[in-house]
Amino acid sequence: MSNPILCAPCDTLRGMHTEEVADNAPLSADVAYWFAQTGAAFYEHLTDRPVSGNATATQSGHAHGRDALDGVYLSRHGSFRLGHLYAQSSSSISYMPVLWEMANTGGPGATGEESAGLKLARAIQEIYLDRQYTELVFPVLLKAEGGASAIARLSVWRDGAELVADEQSTSATGWTAVTFNLPIANLAAFSGWCSLKLWLRSDTAGQVAQIADAESVFKPVSGHVLDGSGLLIGETV
Repeated sequence: MSNPILCAPCDTLRGMHTEEVADNAPLSADVAYWFAQTGAAFYEHLTDRPVSGNATATQSGHAHGRDALDGVYLSRHGSFRLGHLYAQSSSSISYMPVLWEMANTGGPGATGEESAGLKLARAIQEIYLDRQYTELVFPVLLKAEGGASAIARLSVWRDGAELVADEQSTSATGWTAVTFNLPIANLAAFSGWCSLKLWLRSDTAGQVAQIADAESVFKPVSGHVLDGSGLLIGETV
């Protein structure tokens, strides 16, 4: 049996107010509807057949997933923040890992003056994904020295294997917003904890490429930067 996802649970009971089922009083229409809905769901789940009067056990709104037997998909959207992406640079034509700042010992002193501190940073960040999403969106800022291009690469890994990656670049000498767009496949590998890795390089040896998020520059800048946050996009049709 395919056992489609139930439109109503058949193993739980909701609370009822006394007046809904009071003696010598009309039965609440809501309670009657709930009884019928639960009974129909239970029957369809056990028999894999539609209840009497229905042509099919699958109906829009019953199962909101991306699998073949599911009904209409409900758009799911989320967001995430990995840490502060402080300004970093590279003059190498080979990719260098970009670090995410998790904490910093710096801050204002007794006089209110800011002092530099030590960064606690990571090269790999963990993110919880779900195959119900269809796209991971992450914007950053890039710039390059004159005549060169700054190239950044964002990739998703799991169990030592790269699942998907996207590369963005700019030859602009001022901070420019670019956006990574990584498709999330409808596969089990994309459900669970995954690793995000961000890399930076220059296309010309000795010429500097830089990366950052919006917190390190004066606003406004072109595009949507989101201050180091990313988006998880669900299907829209």
